[in-house]
Amino acid sequence: YHHWEKVAGRMMSLLMRKHEAWIFLEPVDSEKLGIPDYKRIIAKPMDFGTIRENLRKHEYKSMQ
Repeated sequence: YHHWEKVAGRMMSLLMRKHEAWIFLEPVDSEKLGIPDYKRIIAKPMDFGTIRENLRKHEYKSMQ
């Protein structure tokens, strides 16, 4: 467990508590929103919930 992971986890928690962050909390549901070409246009979609889970699972090898 690297120190940067702990800091990044705290940062994600703080970001996710912000009122304005609601739109970034979970992955975009392109079918529900009626944007079928979303996955073609956005090659690597990411959201705060996925980032936090990846941090928890130690998916990131470094801060970069």
